[in-house]
Amino acid sequence: MINATTIVSDIVRERPGLAPLFEQLNIDYCCGGNRPLAEACEERGLEPETVATLLNASLDQQAQPEERVDALSDAELVEHIVTTHHVYLRRELPRIVQIAEKVASGHSDKEPRLVEVAVICKTLATNLLRHADGEEGELFPAILEGNAAPDVSRYVADHEAVGAQLARIRELPDGHVAPLAQNLLPTSSTSVAGSQWPC
Repeated sequence: MINATTIVSDIVRERPGLAPLFEQLNIDYCCGGNRPLAEACEERGLEPETVATLLNASLDQQAQPEERVDALSDAELVEHIVTTHHVYLRRELPRIVQIAEKVASGHSDKEPRLVEVAVICKTLATNLLRHADGEEGELFPAILEGNAAPDVSRYVADHEAVGAQLARIRELPDGHVAPLAQNLLPTSSTSVAGSQWPC
């Protein structure tokens, strides 16, 4: 349970999905995050208990089970993919790239691997958005119109390429991004961990 005495950087390190809410509130959870929530809120003119309530409510919302997709029709499944996953990618990927590049720019002198992480994240974002556009423009309409199944080899190749890029990021810091900047930025892994995105 998050309260006024919880350290801001600890909150985001343990629950990276809350990072966007901190950003909306203009609370620094990165370089200035090593302080109690109450102190960070007071600096922004916010009521700590209210912010804690918002954070805990967001946690409760994130804990809701996802809709079972195996029971959906083709049309419902397409709508679910587009409105849930593609909307999420289009909203979050630019933020992920921006933060990854900021971390690399500010700290690559101490940890050069951060540059490669930022480059891969940018490539991933480009490829994933192109992939989503292709699904919506070609693959999904063909499925919904009952046409002959389109060639899905490109989409399969996209998934394999993304998997390889994610694997490379995991290799860089012995399994996950956080150790790369553990002594630089307490929450640098947030850039790629928001809502469990594994970049």
